[in-house]
Amino acid sequence: MLQSAQHPSLTLFLDDPNQDYKYALGVLETLEVEAMLGQFARYRAAGRAKAGATATLTPSYTAENQFLPQHITVKYADDEDDLDSGTAVDVRSMRISIAKNIEDDRKLGSVDQADILNKQFAVEGTLELVFDATTFHGFMMGDTAKAMRLELENSAVTIGDTLHPKLTIDLAKAKFSSFEKSYENDGVVTATVNFKALYSTTESAMITAVLTNETASY
Repeated sequence: MLQSAQHPSLTLFLDDPNQDYKYALGVLETLEVEAMLGQFARYRAAGRAKAGATATLTPSYTAENQFLPQHITVKYADDEDDLDSGTAVDVRSMRISIAKNIEDDRKLGSVDQADILNKQFAVEGTLELVFDATTFHGFMMGDTAKAMRLELENSAVTIGDTLHPKLTIDLAKAKFSSFEKSYENDGVVTATVNFKALYSTTESAMITAVLTNETASY
């Protein structure tokens, strides 16, 4: 996330048994990270690029480490610096969605984009939990902002001497926009909480992500 409408781009590649393709000027449009009970943590990503050109690819693959529900922690705190010792929340699911609101910059005389530009950057999310306290309802009614963390760490796999595959996503400042309870016959009452990340002038950040894996550089 740069303070500019023009962000670095990547070339995206598609390896297909019939024909390989490469797509220049590729940028990320949306990214959604979701964790829930009974499933691997997963992500959905959407991108945009120029029209594909044929290519000859010989891709290589590295081992992937999945994150299970027991590897996932959700926390909140008053400030981002306090998230390490923040309050852990028992949740059934959590989703964080990132949207860059991109737009093609087109010009006369060409069918290709001259560039792909970013507009308003937005981060939103939802969490679901058993309704056993009014904590998040109080945050919403009081218009109280909190720092939030979604942490995925596979402690069953060791990297080097002591590290584990890990992804930590921190929201420097989040406000809660809705709190809805679900009542079902013979079921436990649950609550769905929606939140939106805001830029924090104190932390000079909206969202930060730290990935720990075996890749030295990209």
